[in-house]
Formats: sequence, structure tokens, C-alpha cells
Amino acid sequence: MSQFRTPFLVIRKQPGSYVNGHWVNGTAELFEIQASVQPMSGKDMEMLPEGRRGSQAVKIYTSTQLRTVDDANPDEVQAFGSAFELVTVEPWQSNVISHYKCIGVRTGPSSLGLFARITDDGSERITAEGNLRIFAS
Repeated sequence: MSQFRTPFLVIRKQPGSYVNGHWVNGTAELFEIQASVQPMSGKDMEMLPEGRRGSQAVKIYTSTQLRTVDDANPDEVQAFGSAFELVTVEPWQSNVISHYKCIGVRTGPSSLGLFARITDDGSERITAEGNLRIFAS
């Protein structure tokens, strides 16, 4: 299964806090995972909570443990120009192919763009019209 995985970006937001009586949003960490992202069938969509069934959703298979809406701040997977908030993560840990099956619901367009990737030093690289643009983190 790992040979079918490709790189995708994840945004993990840290919790915010009050500083001198003023709310300060937490920082966002950007990291790359190897995953297989697939569309959900109509039957799969019926398993989503009622308020989320009308949204586009995907299945994500990865060996990286991700956070869901049950955690303080859910992870957001950037895929195909859209942002997907994770609503479920199921561990499938076996002796054959251990992985996590995640369900992500589309929350809007990707904040990173369609072709976003991360370089080895952690800076963001966006391929646009065949050109590489490096943005420092």
C-alpha cells in the first residue's frame, strides 16, 4: 500500500491562549505526510454526522497519526486545491500493513494553493506554471 502513497501537506494548529488579557491564536505547523487520498462513495457518506453529509469528503490512508475534531484542534489536510478537516481517524495496526484510515470533510479552498509542497529545510515550495517559488517559514 505504501507504494501508492504520495506527499500531501497537513496544517496542525496549536491551541491559542490569553496573553495579558488578550487572546492570541496558536501557531500553525506545516508538515508533509505520505498518503493515499480517495473520494468517498455515497454509502460511505452516510456514516458521516448529519451536518457534514452535504460536504465533499475523502478517505485518507496514511501511516502518520493525525488529529480529529475530537481533539482540541483538528488537522487539516491540503489536497487537490481544497482543505479537508479530519472528522475520524481509525487505527488499523496489524503485522501486515499498519496504517490509519482518516475521513476528511472539505472546509474550503486550500490556503496553500493547488501545487503546495514542502522542501527538506521546512520552507514552503509552490510549483506554479513550471516555476518554483520558495517561501521561508
